[in-house]
Amino acid sequence: MAGFPMPRAIIPPMFAKSAALRRIVRYLLLALLLTLPVWASFTRPGLPATSIGPLPVLRLHALANGQDSILGHAPDRWRGDGPWAYIVGRAALALGFDGVAAIKISTVLALLLLGLGLYVWATRMAAQRGAVLAVLLVLYAPVLLAALFLAGELAAIWVLAGLALAGWGLTREGWVGVVLAALGALIALASLPGMGLLAMAALLILAVGTRRWRGAGGLLVGGMLGLLWSTPWTRPVITSLAFERPSLHQLIEPGWFWDTMELGRESAPVFALGLPLLGLLIIAIWSHPRPRDPQTEAARHHVAIVRRTWKLCAAIGIALALLSLTSITSSLAQPAHVLLLSLPFLAVAAASALYHLPQLEATPIWAALLILPVLGAGIALAPAFEEYPIPTAPAALFGDNPIILLDYQIEGESSPGATVTIDTDWLALDPPDFDYNIFVHALDESGNRLAQIDTQPLSGQRPMTTWQPGEVLTDHYELTIPPDAPPNLHLILGLYNWQTGERLRVGETDALSLTVTPPS
Repeated sequence: MAGFPMPRAIIPPMFAKSAALRRIVRYLLLALLLTLPVWASFTRPGLPATSIGPLPVLRLHALANGQDSILGHAPDRWRGDGPWAYIVGRAALALGFDGVAAIKISTVLALLLLGLGLYVWATRMAAQRGAVLAVLLVLYAPVLLAALFLAGELAAIWVLAGLALAGWGLTREGWVGVVLAALGALIALASLPGMGLLAMAALLILAVGTRRWRGAGGLLVGGMLGLLWSTPWTRPVITSLAFERPSLHQLIEPGWFWDTMELGRESAPVFALGLPLLGLLIIAIWSHPRPRDPQTEAARHHVAIVRRTWKLCAAIGIALALLSLTSITSSLAQPAHVLLLSLPFLAVAAASALYHLPQLEATPIWAALLILPVLGAGIALAPAFEEYPIPTAPAALFGDNPIILLDYQIEGESSPGATVTIDTDWLALDPPDFDYNIFVHALDESGNRLAQIDTQPLSGQRPMTTWQPGEVLTDHYELTIPPDAPPNLHLILGLYNWQTGERLRVGETDALSLTVTPPS
């Protein structure tokens, strides 16, 4: 079966005497090339303009400072982010990278590990050309790109990376396979507990169905370690914005309906699995296997394992895709997460069409098959990025469904007759349910109000109900202190319901005390 060529000239000479090392380098280079159009966007300044905005960086700083959560309410611990992606980010922080770069590094490593693990896993089922196709079918699936560039689902990408690594382990004999399966299960459970639990259950079905008993043991050990690390009774996590549950027609429609010139925060998520994937899956299921005449008992055993594995992968993938349409697993994972889990299994099964039909391996046809997933991704490979102002910790959280004051800067003195300017950066993870007013009060030592600002955001141009999830808005206020005011004034900032006068709580109080530079 034809392989994927790799120029020998780019393989370092130091590895020339080791076939295993040459193969590892070749796999790594191939993973870099196959995933390049997806991770290349992360070389842009800033972060993707997702529905959670700069939240991953804030979460990373919170963990680095020994805090479990930056939010003031109880998190959704099963369906929210686990610690693994942020542990990788903290390692990047320790190497001197800033928070934005650390999150990017964690994301790119997840994509590379996903591509590498899936390639080696699929190589056993569909040889090298089929494995290349399997990687593209997953990495360029609209639902994965929507999760990455619209929802900011870093943890979910790491779960898929762990799933691919464990799938690779199930194809290996001996203790190497056991270690890979255990490590993959650990990464999946420690990245997103509920989604990781579903991934491990699917992998256990595959391991038992293919009689990979040692691999199943590795999955159980790694899964238990992951649970001990990030289960809801040991570690709180952050909830990301959930996509709506997809409909059946969304699974089979083409993904070519991104309705903007550049994928941005306001684009609708696309759930389509992809017509190339579904077409190849149909071919694999209904076509007859190519004639084979294994010469040895070991060869016959391998062919039997391959046939059993791709059929189980097809069944598991289809079951997960249909499961995402229901509410059966809603307490463990978001519908989009369940749909994401189906992709690696479906891709491995679909790529086995090349195993069944040698005609598909002809270079022109194979090249056309590689192009189709990229065309299906379309404009999703050009996501919008934004350079957020990101402090190491938010200045304040207002309300139970918090409106986040990321940071503020004050210029001027609070002396009589002076003007104080205040610049604020606001973030809402969900659109606020009311158009709250913003107030700034200047108070004397007795708490008497001597000056005030009372306004809607951006002088009424952006009421809070128009804020987009993950959007950061910068607002500017100017407060003039009366000439007859006493010295030593202090400022407070807050939000209130202009209909009832009720203020949103910020910690134990109803307003944030601002730090003002004292007069010289």
